[in-house]
Amino acid sequence: MPGKIYRYLADDHARLESLLQSATMRPDSIDPKPYAAFRAGLLKHIAMEEKILLPAAQRMRGGEPLTLAAKLRLDHGALAALLVPTPTLSRPSARSSKPTTPSKKARTASMLSASNWQELKPTGF
Repeated sequence: MPGKIYRYLADDHARLESLLQSATMRPDSIDPKPYAAFRAGLLKHIAMEEKILLPAAQRMRGGEPLTLAAKLRLDHGALAALLVPTPTLSRPSARSSKPTTPSKKARTASMLSASNWQELKPTGF
């Protein structure tokens, strides 16, 4: 039976996936409101894992990091890089701001799915 931390992470993954789906329902555009919630939530989730869970797991293992820690850190870095807004020459208005591109949408969804699987499999968190 999964513990509280596992359940929290699994529920948060489902919440983030739902926000990403809401933000990317239309193939030609991204809805800024759910995307902003997704972006903030994913960055918070990554920070919890990087700053709290991975170090705690390493301490509990006598200083030995989890086998998947290096892969998770690589995935987290790549996901965070995809969340960086594309620079523009002029300051976008709140109405016209595009948080990411449709091609980034597919890469983000794919990476998020793979990272979720790694974290929640029996040898993950």
